[in-house]
Amino acid sequence: MEAGTGATTKMAAENGRRLLARIDAASLLESQPKDDPDVELPAKVLAEYSMTELRKLKILAQQLQVVKLLLDFVAEADSAPWAESSMLEATRKELNQVKAQWKELKEEYLEEVEKIEAAIPQLLGKLEQLKTKKSLLEEALHQYQQKAAAMEVLRQQQRVENTRLAGCVGESRQRIGLCEDMIQRIQTELQQHQLRGEMWMENVKRDSDLLQLLEGLSGIRLVSVSEQDIVLDVQDPCAVQQEPQLKPLRMTLRWTKDDKLQVQTDSTFITQADALLEEHVPEVKMAVLEMQNAYRSQARLLQELDGLHDKFPVDWRPKERKLLYLKGSVVCVLLIDPGYPTSGGIQLLSLQGYTGSVDIRLLKPPHASPTLCNWLVYLSSNSEI
Repeated sequence: MEAGTGATTKMAAENGRRLLARIDAASLLESQPKDDPDVELPAKVLAEYSMTELRKLKILAQQLQVVKLLLDFVAEADSAPWAESSMLEATRKELNQVKAQWKELKEEYLEEVEKIEAAIPQLLGKLEQLKTKKSLLEEALHQYQQKAAAMEVLRQQQRVENTRLAGCVGESRQRIGLCEDMIQRIQTELQQHQLRGEMWMENVKRDSDLLQLLEGLSGIRLVSVSEQDIVLDVQDPCAVQQEPQLKPLRMTLRWTKDDKLQVQTDSTFITQADALLEEHVPEVKMAVLEMQNAYRSQARLLQELDGLHDKFPVDWRPKERKLLYLKGSVVCVLLIDPGYPTSGGIQLLSLQGYTGSVDIRLLKPPHASPTLCNWLVYLSSNSEI
């Protein structure tokens, strides 16, 4: 009996020590978040944790009361008489019930501990997330504060700029008023100038009509005037009436540095014939009259020669009234009568460099009155030459 009672006493003491160790571990776990300065849990999490720990402490208190009853029972059992077996059997049953209840409480406690240990990593993860969100929120708040400060500086600059623009607008309005007054004065002066311009245009028109009449009668038209050049168009009024497409002769009078006069024309044929184009001319009037006479005498011929010069290799010699046409190595010499193209004709004088046996007197275009173009086309297409 005493041996059984001693074993029961040792078992109860061992269980008491285990319970006290668990109580110390629970107390340490409860005090750790409060003493650790690096961990900051929300109030809701701390409240839930405190309620859970309170329930655990209540369970432990109940277990301690059971242990206390067991210890008191064991202490009384050592001094009390155990003669009656029925009382011992009842005590054993009561002890077994207490042990069973204690085991159930122990298992419930261990389950609660496991739940708490399993919930701690989740709470720590949520705590890290809260810290990250807190950092992001602080950074966003800092950026917002910087932007707000920049916007305030920008608003201040905008107010200064608006003040400056308001001053500029007032100044611009004053200038606009002055400009409107000036425009009014200018419009009045412009009307006066328009009246004078209309009178001047009437005079210019009258003078232009007179100038055109004189140009038509004389056959000389002024093209342009500069400090050193005078450009004239020389034409034959009678020839223009018969052939409106006849181009005038463009004549340029140019003064050199030593105040001498030179004459140039746009005709490659008449410039080679007239001596006054190669030497200095003493008088403008003489140069213009000489050039006008030369153009009137051969205006139609020069017009035709200008058109043929781009198609055939020809050379005009106005003093001899000969036209040289180069066909290969043969030079065809044509004599043009003074009255051509109205009364004069064209003759083939020679074929310089020709070694054939054809009689040049038989060479003639198949036309009643062949023109210079007919002759050149005929000679260029003749295979016997």
